[in-house]
Amino acid sequence: MGKPIRNAFTLVESLVAISLTTLAVGAFVSSIETTQSSASSGVEQLIAEGLAQQLLDEALGLPVQKTAIPITANLSNAPRSTFTHLEQYHQVTENPILDIYGHPLGKEDGQGGLRGADYQAIERFQKWHRHITVEYMDRETPSLPSGIVTDLLRVRVRVRKMNHDGTHTSLADVSRYVTRETIE
Repeated sequence: MGKPIRNAFTLVESLVAISLTTLAVGAFVSSIETTQSSASSGVEQLIAEGLAQQLLDEALGLPVQKTAIPITANLSNAPRSTFTHLEQYHQVTENPILDIYGHPLGKEDGQGGLRGADYQAIERFQKWHRHITVEYMDRETPSLPSGIVTDLLRVRVRVRKMNHDGTHTSLADVSRYVTRETIE
């Protein structure tokens, strides 16, 4: 007589197969989560760079004041649509990000009311901050702010988001150097 023929797996073989399958599925799910997180992060950075570039272009579309004076922080709550000079953008901080008329971006319908809930910006973007600085820069070392009025200005826009734990993540940081002559 020969060995009996087995028609089933042993308990040990079944446990090994289940363990290997669980490991493979876990690794696959983990890679999908990582890919989704990276894609989401890339989309946020792309949107943030567009928002930063838009504000930079908006500010650079205005003239510089004719007389060079020290730039002070703009602490008014006036909407940007009322600004007449580049220097008025200095130290403007938006939280949440606002449109040129001072309305939260993606909420207003253009007629003084709110858009329908399905047409409003995604809520996570309401935790974003946008900050712009306009500084006189040292002609000899343009990366250093000047302690005096010069004809070289740096306009810098930063976009950050507030995380659930209260920390901030930088999403975009764009700058442009201009001289008084190039934008007058």
